[in-house]
Amino acid sequence: MKARQAGTSNSSSVLISACMIVKNEAANLPRCLQSIEAFVDELSIVDTGSDDETMDIARSFGAKVWREPWQDDFSLHRNQSLERATGKWLFVIDADEEVVETDFDETRRFLDKVVKEPVAMVMEKLLLADGTSQLVVLPRLIRAGAGIYYHKPIHEQLTACEDFQARLSNVRMVHHGYLTREQTVAKQQRNLEIAMILGDDLHGLHSQLRACLTLDRLEQAVEVAHNLLATDLSPGLAQECCAMGGAAAVRSGNGDELRSLVEISKTLGDPTPDLALLEFLEAGMRYAAVVEEYGADDTQIAHLRAPVFRHNLPGIKGLIGHLGGALRGASKTSNDHEERQP
Repeated sequence: MKARQAGTSNSSSVLISACMIVKNEAANLPRCLQSIEAFVDELSIVDTGSDDETMDIARSFGAKVWREPWQDDFSLHRNQSLERATGKWLFVIDADEEVVETDFDETRRFLDKVVKEPVAMVMEKLLLADGTSQLVVLPRLIRAGAGIYYHKPIHEQLTACEDFQARLSNVRMVHHGYLTREQTVAKQQRNLEIAMILGDDLHGLHSQLRACLTLDRLEQAVEVAHNLLATDLSPGLAQECCAMGGAAAVRSGNGDELRSLVEISKTLGDPTPDLALLEFLEAGMRYAAVVEEYGADDTQIAHLRAPVFRHNLPGIKGLIGHLGGALRGASKTSNDHEERQP
């Protein structure tokens, strides 16, 4: 099975090139390539060190495959796949994704005859480990020659993300992704190692914070959050930093750090839902401390006061833990590719 015109040397006939970076994706790649073989004209794939059948599978679909040593830089390798493609449109897809419920003929006509903007968006359903899903909008169709490429070694994003104009396409995708805790930990451990190499600039610290929060390195996450807040942040990023650092403080039971981050968040303008929740949780932790000081069991102190309220410390702590877990912090933006390999 081949892409529509895989391997053609006539670039004028190549409307859409699928651009990928892969490593050891033999289990996922057939599903992905089968889902787009009637959609794209060319497969441009950069392999960063597979030792399974990934490259053979790619070539069986007619792909152009380049072997490149992994350089701890997702943008570098993603740009390699873009630069070597010959299509008028560059479709960025990962091996653990597939295209579903899409009228390919309509999409091709739309891209060839209708779209004037340099980027087209797709809708993607992210399948999460807890059995739920999340719908996101991502910039995955890039017009060749528009001067748009990826930057940042991890959590790579398109350049000029706030400036380029985009249209929403009819392409629908599913991300099968990391459905086990072990896969998520391995990914974030790799991200943390790359982020530490980046150092203490804004992107390096932000990437460290996201990884530390996912890896439950809670004290380190709070420390990195304060280091990040000491840099020149936009109000929006500072709010996100307070939310992530605050989530780590809640999960570690550090009320003093949570209070500090809540106070900082109050100086940043109107609260986001995350920051309003942090303020609520900070008050809840103070409430739990007072109840615990009274003896932890409401029945022990009921005779000392009028029975206005019934207080239950396990219930209070359970609520704090449940709501604290709702603070995801490292949320994904519409332009953040959220790399998934190698």
